[in-house]
Amino acid sequence: MKSPARATSDTTDRKAWVAFRVFCVAMLILIAAGCVTEVTSPEPLAKTTLIVTRSMGAATLSWASERGFVYTVLFADNGESRAKWMPLPGCERIVGTGNTIQFVDDAVTGPGRRYLIKTEVASPRGR
Repeated sequence: MKSPARATSDTTDRKAWVAFRVFCVAMLILIAAGCVTEVTSPEPLAKTTLIVTRSMGAATLSWASERGFVYTVLFADNGESRAKWMPLPGCERIVGTGNTIQFVDDAVTGPGRRYLIKTEVASPRGR
């Protein structure tokens, strides 16, 4: 006759063996189904130069765009290093065309307004 301690040990061993077998079968199913992890590194973003021309209370912003990129112009109204950068209304997520893009900011509040362009890779459709 088995002691109660040995019976518990046998049950624990059996449960561990069943769990291991279930894990192995699950892994085989995933491998057979073609589930793989692919690690890709992002492509470097295009270098974009924002040209700002000021005239009569307005600022004309222009840059050479590239297909496959999305652009957002940010602005800050004071010259402090901790200025809050905000998206320029009407100049958010502009899709690159391969041509020069121009935008006029006629809401310039003073000579301290600064601009910054943010470039992102355009996401494929359907995702």
